[in-house]
Amino acid sequence: MGIFKKIKQLTTLNKDIENADASLVKLKSEIHSIDSKLEKNKELLENQ
Repeated sequence: MGIFKKIKQLTTLNKDIENADASLVKLKSEIHSIDSKLEKNKELLENQ
């Protein structure tokens, strides 16, 4: 396998990793949002 083909593969892999990392950051944010909503609902139920 030529060096340029290997570089292209590594570049593609790096982009895939960056995309996965961005997806994880977004997912973490969504989970935090859901967790906050659940906590608010829990407080509302406890105060009834």
